[in-house]
Amino acid sequence: MVGTMSPTRLPWTGAGMPLDGVGSAREGLARAGLTWDVGLDPLFMEGGREVPGFRAVVRRDNGAALGVVSPSWRPVQNSSLADFCDTLARQSGAKFEAVGSAKGGRSVWFVMELPRGFSIAGDEMKTYILVSNAHDGSRAVKAFLTPIRVACSNALRLAERRGHGSVSIRHTATADARLDGARRVLACAVDDLARFRETAETLASRTMSDVQISEFVEAMFPFSDGDPERHPRLIRARESVRGRILGDGIALDRPAILATRWSALQGLIEHLDHGRRYRDDERRFTSTVLDASATLKIRALEFLSNN
Repeated sequence: MVGTMSPTRLPWTGAGMPLDGVGSAREGLARAGLTWDVGLDPLFMEGGREVPGFRAVVRRDNGAALGVVSPSWRPVQNSSLADFCDTLARQSGAKFEAVGSAKGGRSVWFVMELPRGFSIAGDEMKTYILVSNAHDGSRAVKAFLTPIRVACSNALRLAERRGHGSVSIRHTATADARLDGARRVLACAVDDLARFRETAETLASRTMSDVQISEFVEAMFPFSDGDPERHPRLIRARESVRGRILGDGIALDRPAILATRWSALQGLIEHLDHGRRYRDDERRFTSTVLDASATLKIRALEFLSNN
């Protein structure tokens, strides 16, 4: 199991291939060994009888089965994903940061950095675009805006919040054609950063009382019953986030943001990104940017914005 993550490491450090100096996403695929395609093969029972209504998604380079899907599902190949990213880069001026895969190729992703950052109450922020494709049928192709706090590399994926900050492309017969439209939509979605900046500036202007901090950490790490002694990990998580909000977090002791709703958000993200232990870099990236921890960050942003 890997230890806690260094606060200077970006979420994808160690989980993918750095793309410094790479001029195109297809070049990135080649560098990372991700030029393979997937296909759909029939499924058979042990006795040789075909299973109707389902197909196996299979890597053509090594024969690995990645998932089971319906007949209407169509693959979006890694090369199509790369073309999508190249168009995004041309439209936005973004530069390629990293590319990688997870779970044996079930997920393939690119990260690109947008050319312009911004500041929230003195906190410098950079903005990235994360594009992810699942070959196992578990999710659509998704493109997310991901602001990162420079001081500690905290990452907040803006995802599917009232239709802002993300684009989804389902795996259907017209998926490749819809990629063309999604390129334009995502270029427009960059404007949603203005909404995030407005929200973030409001959070940074609102201080929290001790009671409000307690309500926040309890809402983020609730007990399934009323017995705290049965939940030592949740208690440690609450204490970790509380301490960061009150100044223990990286650059969270500045008077401009100390004990504000912005420091509460960053304190929780710092705990998830840097304070938790993950089995390896791949699992850390997947959780903090795509799955469970990423979802909790979005919940935190909504809680702090609405309570």
